[in-house]
Amino acid sequence: MTILGLTLTAAQLAHATGTFTTPPWQMTANQPPSTSYILPDSTLNTTVVNLSQTCYCGSYAATALDGSADWMGPWNGQNPLVYSLASVSGNFPTLSTNPSGQDDYAIEFTLYFWFQNPQTGKQCYSYPNNCFTVTNVNWFDVEIKLLSYRNNVNQGIASYIGISGSTSINFRETLDLARLGQNFSLTNFDITNAYATGLNYQGLPPTTQAYLVGFEVGSEGYGVQFTTIFTSGTLSNGGGGGCSPSKLLGPPHC
Repeated sequence: MTILGLTLTAAQLAHATGTFTTPPWQMTANQPPSTSYILPDSTLNTTVVNLSQTCYCGSYAATALDGSADWMGPWNGQNPLVYSLASVSGNFPTLSTNPSGQDDYAIEFTLYFWFQNPQTGKQCYSYPNNCFTVTNVNWFDVEIKLLSYRNNVNQGIASYIGISGSTSINFRETLDLARLGQNFSLTNFDITNAYATGLNYQGLPPTTQAYLVGFEVGSEGYGVQFTTIFTSGTLSNGGGGGCSPSKLLGPPHC
């Protein structure tokens, strides 16, 4: 096992009281031995333990969820998240990788949308190639990667369509903000803009409407073992500009 990182002390990483509580956060997507749990200071520890795998299988996910997600089945129509901005912060203290060099891992958050009406879109193995059509789906997963590595190579900044569950279509964006041994922060990420961009990549009309119903933060990967400490994961609404949030996303709301 090749050690690329080391455990850092509290003095080496700035630490703040976190924003995570139960409820609303659920630890429902973990696959042991990977774990996620809220620490006494309300920060969120997510640890992926999946060194032996060379695919997104096994114990690849360590996340926390506020609301609903596609892997929970159809949305129950209750308690949409009426927010326009997302913020996350934390630190990335440890990383070990499989010596084979076959790995894929990310620090991320996902916005889960439920289309008001079923849609037809696509999933792709290597966008824009190797794509296939997915029909009659209500789930739309917008995944924002604060860090993404594949086979020991930083994936940088990119936007694309990837692979998601059979009942969903998706949009992925990598921002390349997190670094091993450092703090990271993303403030006031524009949810409405990310939704609109995702619609464009999927070839759906900009007037397509959906509810924001889930907000998930955490880590996933294979061929790796690593820990991420999230100090915050919050949804909010911006002021000014005459823009007010709506239960249904999709113009015209601002």
